[in-house]
Amino acid sequence: MEDNNTLKSWDAFSGNYLKADEVKSEDDAYVCTKVETSGEGVDITPVLTLERNELGKLFSLNKTNIKFAKKEGITMPLEFIGCKIYFKKVLVNNPKTGEEVDGLRISKIERTNTDAPAEVVKPGEAVPEVPTSA
Repeated sequence: MEDNNTLKSWDAFSGNYLKADEVKSEDDAYVCTKVETSGEGVDITPVLTLERNELGKLFSLNKTNIKFAKKEGITMPLEFIGCKIYFKKVLVNNPKTGEEVDGLRISKIERTNTDAPAEVVKPGEAVPEVPTSA
């Protein structure tokens, strides 16, 4: 039988995704260390692994953030690896509840690596090593 203690709190189900209340300032930089995909077919989306102060968080790119990344010259998801990413908080509509909630938009991307690998990494696969620029 499973341990029901995990069912006494929502904490075990919050996931490891970056939340708006965790971003304290628009000056907080998060470094992308890995890019994976989530979903299948038309529902596939890039998921970034971000680090700040030795803490790792995931961030799923929505259409708005993908559009911003393309405008900033990111030509493929893996080019995020090594980039510093900054966020701003915005009010968004939760499609499930219809309520306005805090969300995150990428506000700035600082490219530190132009030698990102050219293939997409799927969940569970090893991430290709990315050369670092001196």
